[in-house]
Amino acid sequence: MKASILIILLWCHLLAYGQFDFQPDSSDSAFPFEKFKGTELAWPNQDSIVFELRFWVYNDFGGLLQLTYNKDSTWNCRRGFLSNGFQTVELTSSSPNFDTVWNKLKKNHILNLPNQDELIYTYHKDGRSVKIGPEKESTEPLIHNTTDGTGYSIELFKGERYRHIYYYNAILLNKLWENSEWESKETEYFANMANLLIDSFAMHEVFQMNLREKTGKK
Repeated sequence: MKASILIILLWCHLLAYGQFDFQPDSSDSAFPFEKFKGTELAWPNQDSIVFELRFWVYNDFGGLLQLTYNKDSTWNCRRGFLSNGFQTVELTSSSPNFDTVWNKLKKNHILNLPNQDELIYTYHKDGRSVKIGPEKESTEPLIHNTTDGTGYSIELFKGERYRHIYYYNAILLNKLWENSEWESKETEYFANMANLLIDSFAMHEVFQMNLREKTGKK
């Protein structure tokens, strides 16, 4: 009986770890090793952490959200922004259910979503479809035609594996394309994840504090 219980516990443990499997980038050069070397934003501590997700919002007053899944099967989060080091902004409300958030991220293909520069976009008109991309010359005017000036990236860490996903203007593009002839399921997935993380962890509080820090306004 004890052996069966141990086997079940081990199997559950392996399943939990397996939910974070992803194909790493062919090169880890996207991770800013030198910039964060020796800081709290260096490569995650593998002694205690199984998996880490970092969600960056890049604009004049962006921020960072870190989610870590630990070896004791607990989640932690930290949010803040860069300003003479990393400035942590504590949550003012209760944390969301991490497992629920993670399951929603997986439904939007967080573990295998391609980068924006790999996408092919579809234009539907008069019963016909035209595809453009992934060549930068054809996709860049589309992505930059209407912009809010915001970039987003998601970094995934597990052991020695690293994956970096970057999208520019994703939330605005997805909103504009909802009732248009343009289609990009990948942009929709990324926008869903960005909105989920921003809303679930009240990242607007981080953006506001970053703005006050930069402008000196209270």
